[in-house]
Amino acid sequence: LEELTSVTEHIRKVGAKPSTQRIRVEKIPADERLSQKLQLPQGASCYWIERVRFADDVPAAYCIDVIPQNLLPDGLKEQVFRDSLFELLSKKGHPVSHTESYIIPTLLTQQELPELNSESAYFLLFEEVNYDFSGFPVCYSDDYYSSQVFEFKIIRKRPLD
Repeated sequence: LEELTSVTEHIRKVGAKPSTQRIRVEKIPADERLSQKLQLPQGASCYWIERVRFADDVPAAYCIDVIPQNLLPDGLKEQVFRDSLFELLSKKGHPVSHTESYIIPTLLTQQELPELNSESAYFLLFEEVNYDFSGFPVCYSDDYYSSQVFEFKIIRKRPLD
């Protein structure tokens, strides 16, 4: 968890082939919450990207990302959002430096994620704001990581008294 990698890289690290099996891209106005998270004026145009990422044939991550439209050129095709958004942002001059994350255990159902092989499954929601090297927010993400695919390890230390 200490090392920041993209969903694509996470999937490769578990020895699987990453793919995107469902994608939806829309332009939306930033609501109050997004304008605060991304430090944008309310109503600013953003790309809203919903993707289901697979590890081989298994749903590995359900990702909802919001990127300010002014960071990417107009006319982008849906295809460019199929792979790593970190790579896309980097190619467009906005490499991600660090992320502020909240991690929330979540149960998703087939209603939210029809690709599930069961009625429901546990996921870890990473609610994140991604920042560039100048400390400017470049993406807001709700990434749901499947507990059937991913295992996260952290080291916790007691403070020295």
